[in-house]
Amino acid sequence: MPPSTGTRPQIPPPQVFAPTSVPRLSSAATHLEVASAVTQAGCAVIEALVAPAAMRAVARELDDALNRVPYCEGSFTGRRTKRVARLVARSPGCRELLMHELVLESVGALLAGECYEFQVHATSAVRIDPGERAQSLHRDDGVYPFRHPTRPCHINTIWAVDDFTRANGATRVVPGSHLFDDATKPAASDAQPVEMRQGSVLIFDAALYHGGGANESAGARTAVILGYTLGWLRQEENQYLAVPPALAATLPRRLQRLLGYTTHGFLGAFEGQDPVVALAPEIPDVLPFRDLYGPELEALQIRRR
Repeated sequence: MPPSTGTRPQIPPPQVFAPTSVPRLSSAATHLEVASAVTQAGCAVIEALVAPAAMRAVARELDDALNRVPYCEGSFTGRRTKRVARLVARSPGCRELLMHELVLESVGALLAGECYEFQVHATSAVRIDPGERAQSLHRDDGVYPFRHPTRPCHINTIWAVDDFTRANGATRVVPGSHLFDDATKPAASDAQPVEMRQGSVLIFDAALYHGGGANESAGARTAVILGYTLGWLRQEENQYLAVPPALAATLPRRLQRLLGYTTHGFLGAFEGQDPVVALAPEIPDVLPFRDLYGPELEALQIRRR
């Protein structure tokens, strides 16, 4: 199961000054070091978290879909950009990225005290082709009606399937902008490209202003985006449709829970039980209701103002 988010770890509070650069950590960093960096700057790069060979395998698994899918429609999604979702169903390699231990522990630390368990928010692969323009700066947590600044509700990761460079459209971020209120809008000139090598990952609070860069190179740049959100919020990508139940039934229990086959108190129950029972080959016609909100959850007192 994902790390418990019921107890908030000791992460230093954000500084009063705005950071000017993106923190960079090695793959040997602890989850608390990652969470502290994201709390301070809104984002952090973990360098070379997986081997290039693993990313090349992911690229092979996604190539066919990315080659066949039409370009996106509209300036925000990109007219020279291709996107595919349902990565848990499409790519065993993406399942491994989704469940990377350091990432899960870091997300757990960042969302501690906000939910009993977090879940997958959305998955997508993005290929930016030459000639694509820069995407407008935006916040990914805008799908939820929370005012800013707010405590984290959604943590995103962008994995470098290819090297990210300024020339090929590396994601641009505005460090510290996760603390902006809703009236404060950054200028495009405030953003800086996040250059990183294949196998590195950018992890960020979804309140951070960011956007894809313009691809002025001769080659495509591919990324895998995997997001996590509070267990009591609706997922952007409907995982029960994106991952067929027959496939979900074969996945590790930890990944099933991340997809949403678990309860958050009584939320998400099936016949008063953990929804994983619905993945069994045969489902009984009637099932006894169980107490899904026992003393352990009651003691955590998850509340959000």
